[in-house]
Amino acid sequence: MVDFHISIMFVGILLMSISFVWIAFDKKKQLDDNEVLQEKKEMLVSVISDAELMIEELNNISDYLVSNIDKKRQEVVDTIKEADEKNKTVTDKRIKEIIDKEIKTIMTKKAKEITDKKATEITNKEIKTIINKEIKTITTEKIREIVDKEIKAVIDKKIKTAIDKEIKIIEKERISNKVDKTYFTESKEPLIDDENVIFRNVLSEDSLNKSFSNKINSQKKIISINNRYKEVISLSQSGLNETQIAKKLNMGKGEIQLVLGINK
Repeated sequence: MVDFHISIMFVGILLMSISFVWIAFDKKKQLDDNEVLQEKKEMLVSVISDAELMIEELNNISDYLVSNIDKKRQEVVDTIKEADEKNKTVTDKRIKEIIDKEIKTIMTKKAKEITDKKATEITNKEIKTIINKEIKTITTEKIREIVDKEIKAVIDKKIKTAIDKEIKIIEKERISNKVDKTYFTESKEPLIDDENVIFRNVLSEDSLNKSFSNKINSQKKIISINNRYKEVISLSQSGLNETQIAKKLNMGKGEIQLVLGINK
């Protein structure tokens, strides 16, 4: 009977020892899990912060492009206005030259006729009367036809020059923008591959063309990627990992992960 009680006590002590060891092991596992979760949480916060910073920078670039487009538009308007003023000045000058030329021709012709026929009989007053009468005989249609031709030629030349100049500028800007620009929007990507999956917001190219198409068409906004982010992509393609790129460019590791995730 004593041996039975001793056996029971020994089994109880053995079970308690196993329980203590199991509790200690479970406690250690819990601490390890807490550390991993804390690291993932900090990483998620860093990624979100970098994403907000990138979105803010993209918005600033967008505002700059809008203001630049407005400036170019104003320059075109000013150029057209200046061309109109020059056309008006040239037209007035040309009309005056035509009238002066006609008057001079008539005066020369009539003076010659008067000199040939009655040079000794006609006074200065009569010469003036005859000249005024001849000026009035010039038809309005003739003057209008000459003036219209001159005005049209000058206007067409000035407007064509201004438009060609602005088209060349816009084409150069469009070509340069095609090299550097890309479009972004938000989508979700899993961050932790575990029982509880945490998602983070990233930017992708395809969905922005749908969600922001109306805004781009209405305000002519083109969001171009920063040269610094292009350098991140270039270094990644050359074989450097995220940590090396972060040290070299003095950037956050989360920001680099976001840029590389966008351009996959």
